[in-house]
Amino acid sequence: MDPGPQRGFSTADPGKLYLPLIQSLVHNYQHTNVEAQLAQPTSLLHWVHGMLAVRRQHPAFGTGEYIALECDEESVLAFLRRTPDETILCVTNLAATARSTTVTLPDHAGAGLVDLFGGAAFPSVDEDGKIVMTLGSRDFFWLGVHTD
Repeated sequence: MDPGPQRGFSTADPGKLYLPLIQSLVHNYQHTNVEAQLAQPTSLLHWVHGMLAVRRQHPAFGTGEYIALECDEESVLAFLRRTPDETILCVTNLAATARSTTVTLPDHAGAGLVDLFGGAAFPSVDEDGKIVMTLGSRDFFWLGVHTD
């Protein structure tokens, strides 16, 4: 770690910083910094790097058509990102408590769902084009939709 007064965040005079460095006992620059985050495999920095890696592997996130989906829980946002090569189901619980919802995926009855992070299979979409999901507090799923 940079031993300077701002620990590598800035070379400016400490009195001229836009905002002072955080001096909290828990979240301070000596404890929470890039060097410390890189040394901890479960850190937020590693989690964000993993998220970005998955996003880079699936161009539909950036260039795919956005299709809003119907679900029966107002705290849950569900949509598809679709290109000619892939379809991704994104479901996010925006609530601070766990929620269960039924998501309607028109034209995807019987489709298989696979987690984009670990490759785990999810239950298939039923014959009515619906899937029931339970999400933890502020939880989300990014699932590949496969019709083969």
